[in-house]
Amino acid sequence: MKENIIVCFGGKSFEHDISIITAVMMLKNYRQGKYNLLPVYISKNNEWFFYAKNNISVQLFKDFENTYKVKGFKNAYLKTGDNHLYMKSICFDKSIEIAGALNCCHGGIGEDGTLTNILSASNIPVTSGNSVSMGVCMDKLLSKYCFDGLKIKTVQYISAIKSDVQHKEKLLENVENLGFPVILKPATLGSSIGIKIANNKEEFLEACDVAFEFDDKILIEKAILDGMEEYNVACLKIKDSVIVSDIDKAKKSDEILSFKDKYIGDENNLPQQSTKCGTKSCGGYL
Repeated sequence: MKENIIVCFGGKSFEHDISIITAVMMLKNYRQGKYNLLPVYISKNNEWFFYAKNNISVQLFKDFENTYKVKGFKNAYLKTGDNHLYMKSICFDKSIEIAGALNCCHGGIGEDGTLTNILSASNIPVTSGNSVSMGVCMDKLLSKYCFDGLKIKTVQYISAIKSDVQHKEKLLENVENLGFPVILKPATLGSSIGIKIANNKEEFLEACDVAFEFDDKILIEKAILDGMEEYNVACLKIKDSVIVSDIDKAKKSDEILSFKDKYIGDENNLPQQSTKCGTKSCGGYL
């Protein structure tokens, strides 16, 4: 009998919709047949739903709050110490034994370690790191503090919280000491959301307004634009072995790899398009 793997996606996050695309692609392209992949959608209110049908598509989640009952979704939940997914029914709740979970959430509970803790409490292995490492990696400021403590060199930076904007003269003084141009990043977001480069005071204050729409704290770094290149590499640890992907060079249409470059693109710069690294140092591979 095939083991069941739940595919968790969605969640309360600004990257919610990207997570849906990731999960749908995974569910539609899985062809090995070794496991049963079961879609578990987490709404923007962090409510869990199980979808039993085979016609999974992005369109199912349009206006979800008003239509999910007629689309075949069932409210779902886990129990502590019990590796079953429970689905609410009129008379008796049904359950399915779960062998593991695939974390397809972008941001939010999927990347800050919360989902890992929830699944671990139910004795369900998940394709994520431990909650401590995920929490540190998801928070750009915490990452910086860790690098500083380990004496690892990073780009010069300062931080700011929302209340600092009320004392913008002091904030601007700190930024000027850092030196323009600077790059502003919401501390706990991904997918380039809310990230902007500022070349002067006016652009900086405008970029602050944007960044603080997404987070209560931001990272402000010295922007290194001359000759900067961006590369992607994926790593997967299985027991004591680490599998490393090819290195690819991201194609971008602006100074940074934007949300549009990653997920929207145009006829000249399609999303997911990249160039394999062919430098002598990596030989195209790591």
